[in-house]
Amino acid sequence: MERVARASNLTAEAIFDLKVAATEAVTNAIKGAPSNHAVEVAIAGGKNTVQVEVTDRGRFKPSYGPDTAREAEGGRGIPLMLALVDEVEFASFRNGTRVRLRRAS
Repeated sequence: MERVARASNLTAEAIFDLKVAATEAVTNAIKGAPSNHAVEVAIAGGKNTVQVEVTDRGRFKPSYGPDTAREAEGGRGIPLMLALVDEVEFASFRNGTRVRLRRAS
């Protein structure tokens, strides 16, 4: 991811933010996917932007919301993703879930 981000002219701060957000997306995917299914990660760079797509075969069950206890061990990944990248897209489909993150320089 870092190599693609550097080639896409992202700043060091943007690269760090994208790496943290992508790690959260992958962590959520691993937790949500059935144990016998892989989590897929795709990274694409463009002019001053990078897109990371994380796909799993689990169902999207957000643990973040107004009723979530702030002291809970989990539930911070989605707010982190929303704060660190320019665009977050969640898609749930019959066979799984996809999270797409976009970060510009």
